[in-house]
Amino acid sequence: MKDTQAKPRAMPEHIKVESIIGIGHPGETKRPIPAKDLQYEKVKRNRYSGPS
Repeated sequence: MKDTQAKPRAMPEHIKVESIIGIGHPGETKRPIPAKDLQYEKVKRNRYSGPS
């Protein structure tokens, strides 16, 4: 691992990170998604969970 790369937390060594999605303040304004339509089961916070 290069010094410039952050090591993902709780990630098994055999898993390769292909992308990381940064969440911040966008340059455009969009309407919010209703809470009932959000897919919370797809969101992980600093943790890896294997296939369901």
